[in-house]
Amino acid sequence: FADVPFTFNWLEEGNPGLFVHAPTPANRLLAGQWSRTVAAFARTGSPNGKGLPEWPQYTADGHQCLWLSQEPKIVSNPDGDMLSIYRVAE
Repeated sequence: FADVPFTFNWLEEGNPGLFVHAPTPANRLLAGQWSRTVAAFARTGSPNGKGLPEWPQYTADGHQCLWLSQEPKIVSNPDGDMLSIYRVAE
């Protein structure tokens, strides 16, 4: 439920997202970035869009993720060893 205001960019006055997240400048920026990414993916099958770095296809080797912030960037394996809990034992 907490992601819905960001997905639909509902952080403007009068929208239901204000019950969950304050309409701070940082939250409004994140909502705009995320909603554009989701819309681009739904429209084209690619999450890449204007104002964001080129997000390569995710692979098990690289763990390339889009880090949304004041200066969005692509990061490799941002969760570090935490992903190891999902590996299947050999």
